[in-house]
Amino acid sequence: MSMISALLALALVRQQPPATAPVVVLRAAVGPSGQLRSGNYVLDEERTRFDPAVDKQVVVLFQWEGVPGTHRMAVQWKSPDGAASTTPPVEYAASDRRFGGYWPLALSSSTAVGTWIVEASVDGQPAGKLTFEVATATGAAAPKPARRLMTQPQLFARLNTAFVTLERSTAKGRRLEPASAVALGHGRIATSIAAVDGADAVSAVLPDGKRQPITTILAMDRAHDWIVMAGGPDGEVDGSPVADSAIQVGDRCFSMEASTGGSRVLVDGAVTGRAGSASAGTRLIANLGAATGIPGSPVFSEFGELVGFIGGALVAGVSESSDLMYFRAELHGIPIVPISAVSAAVGASTTGFTDAWARGDILHGLEGREHVLAAGFAKGLLKDQSVRPADQRQEFSVKEKEFVVFVEWGPQARLKGIDTLRLFNEQNVSLGETKPAKLDVRPGSTAFTSWKLPVPTRAGIYRTEVLIDGTPIWRGFVRITE
Repeated sequence: MSMISALLALALVRQQPPATAPVVVLRAAVGPSGQLRSGNYVLDEERTRFDPAVDKQVVVLFQWEGVPGTHRMAVQWKSPDGAASTTPPVEYAASDRRFGGYWPLALSSSTAVGTWIVEASVDGQPAGKLTFEVATATGAAAPKPARRLMTQPQLFARLNTAFVTLERSTAKGRRLEPASAVALGHGRIATSIAAVDGADAVSAVLPDGKRQPITTILAMDRAHDWIVMAGGPDGEVDGSPVADSAIQVGDRCFSMEASTGGSRVLVDGAVTGRAGSASAGTRLIANLGAATGIPGSPVFSEFGELVGFIGGALVAGVSESSDLMYFRAELHGIPIVPISAVSAAVGASTTGFTDAWARGDILHGLEGREHVLAAGFAKGLLKDQSVRPADQRQEFSVKEKEFVVFVEWGPQARLKGIDTLRLFNEQNVSLGETKPAKLDVRPGSTAFTSWKLPVPTRAGIYRTEVLIDGTPIWRGFVRITE
């Protein structure tokens, strides 16, 4: 490109009108200094009180979400004595929906003491507000502790202290993928319901490598996706302050993943949204890059504060990795159960896992999944030379009269017993089961079993379980819409 063409292109960019759609404030923070990291400006620490004798400046940071394009950003400083000044507008060409800016205010002995107000504007529209205090040490109240950014080695060490691996297996000894939990101290560990559903035996591997069988429950809330179990370190867990409600969309977060070989890896992510309902509560949604998001793995803020742990999904009973991926895809991220929602007092009475399984509070592990060639839902059946599903799908309307649950068997060994199908609603309440029927399929042959069910009259996500002699062999989820 010639110099004239380059200058013309630059002039055209400058002449583009700024975007005027309103923006959403994702973050507003203040600190004494900051730095660029991976193209984003981050504060070295966050606090709201500054002493001109110690601090050279105040830096305010705003982050927004809006339409891509050129935006005109500015801030107005209002001092305690009533004076106001506005920074010259800055034009920024945002290539993404998320963008931001930061502005410093130099401090000196002549800076007005008291509460300052900073008001941001984007394209002439109000775009956030925050306050901070300028005060001298003499006669002033003790400042709140500063929130200091932690380095990645520090975050790894903090996560490593709280991270508990859960080894899981079925009643017949089939090993399942490991899950995780958070060590809360005083003999308590917390995790997602998805980490214990589908397992008949759970053992905890503590940060020091010690193994503990987990057999008792201190408290649980299936709707909000958390369970606290007896286990873990008996004393205090090394300093893990709990994050306050100020964590916002756009904030960085960190988690950990581990392999069966014992390796542990720090996972860097960001809070990207919120999701939930009145019954299930609100959860943060995070993007953890290529990480799978192990249920129960602790999540910390970039300040080393415990935010919560990775949840399963917003649907009760989802524990198989394929189902987790399906429902998380709808969330466009991985849910985080806030630690503030978890409640289990030290010394609380316990309930045995055996009792929880008997009541159906915790789901038994699947046994014999290798005998299932295919399973799912369909509108009906086609019967010609063989029986097969017609219009196979996972979603039906309350206006439809019925749907079909089917299983195609291809057993690896003789499969003989009594089969039944059970239906559960979103609250894990059983809505009934089909009449028992005999099943006898030999290896090397196939068989097809189906059940016709009336479509529930209430919209929601329902769980079905196929059992052989009372042991679940397959689970599936079907969505009913209005």
